[in-house]
Amino acid sequence: MTIPFFQTRLSRWSAAFIVGSFVFNVFNYLFTVVMGSLMSVASFGALNATWAVFLLLSSMPTGTIGTLSTRITSRLFGKRQKGGIARLLTSWYRWILFGSVVLAVGLIGISMLFDLPRRPAATFLAIALPLALLSSLTNAVVQGTQRFSWNVAGMVGQPFLKLVASVVLVLLGFGLGGVYVGILCSFLVAHVVTLFALRDFFQRQHDHETPEDKTWQDVLPVVSATLGLTMLGTIDMIAVKQLFSPQDVGMYAAAITVSRVVFYVSTPIVSVLFPLLAARHAAKGRYLHLFRQGAIVVVGSAVAIALFQALFPTQWMVAVFLFSPKYLAAAPLLPLLAVQMVIGAFIHLFVHFFLATRLSNTMVLFPVGATIPFVFYLLVHPNLEAIVLASIVGHAVVLLGFVVAFVRVEWKAVRRKCAALIK
Repeated sequence: MTIPFFQTRLSRWSAAFIVGSFVFNVFNYLFTVVMGSLMSVASFGALNATWAVFLLLSSMPTGTIGTLSTRITSRLFGKRQKGGIARLLTSWYRWILFGSVVLAVGLIGISMLFDLPRRPAATFLAIALPLALLSSLTNAVVQGTQRFSWNVAGMVGQPFLKLVASVVLVLLGFGLGGVYVGILCSFLVAHVVTLFALRDFFQRQHDHETPEDKTWQDVLPVVSATLGLTMLGTIDMIAVKQLFSPQDVGMYAAAITVSRVVFYVSTPIVSVLFPLLAARHAAKGRYLHLFRQGAIVVVGSAVAIALFQALFPTQWMVAVFLFSPKYLAAAPLLPLLAVQMVIGAFIHLFVHFFLATRLSNTMVLFPVGATIPFVFYLLVHPNLEAIVLASIVGHAVVLLGFVVAFVRVEWKAVRRKCAALIK
């Protein structure tokens, strides 16, 4: 006897995304370890400093472009407006290309400001940022048109190519510059692959189709959601950095790192669920049952991992850090952090539900709600356990707001069904 859910598109591609995400993280981890072994301490530090600047500059715009593009593309795909998708893709691609190239010129000044090795770092940033912005658009359109196999191929292929190319170039004697070239080659090849996946949209005649979605009305909710999720995921680390010793900061960082394994399973499922929900909602189909199915899998997987983490904190800490006893003192934090991560998985799920279904007025206040944990940090901070408890309370308050909003959606759906039965 087979369970219907496991024969659905959601379940199949969720499993593929989980595997792809795991492989992606394994290759990135290997890249960090191998580069640390092959490079000098100074070069490895310069690489990480440049990468930190890149993440600082790219995370917010790429997250916003990616989520907004996936949302709009999924709705157009649900309405079968392929001409509208082609128009959106080509026009946005031109604008992002123009804007990112103009902004890249300023990165030379930024590299000098952060005292990075000027020529290789500036060149890397000037090329990497435009590629990241353009790839966030093309990856989102691939995801929104439900061509998930290309997304999975990118998850596996890009970090693998980065690792191989960088190792080869370092062994050939190119040093830090060779690593930059290896990373850029992996970015470029991955981007070209997504362009190939979308070639029919670039070649397609628009047939005078224009997107029905009012794009600029979507910007504020998406920016608010991206900002809120970013704040919720980083504000605890910022607070600990300000309130505790460097040793405590290191222990907390280790505990947070291993606890976020929960998201390695829940995030890929949400990545598949988001475009499916948006397309189903745009086509005026049934979407609440699809959300419930996804919610059961997300919550079930998150709780299973968190439960193991809470019951066996020492073993979990040792396993994730490859049997290093250095961070065992942070193990007592893991049971509490397991609760926080499960609540975080819930929040991530609800955020994408409201974005997909355009019930996104809730998103406007999300960044404000994301600061609630910080208020609790200021009220009580005698030790790290108290910080985690404060974070749990703050996360719970944010989740409660989303649950109330979702119950209102369910109640309206029930009322519509009852009205239809009466008629």
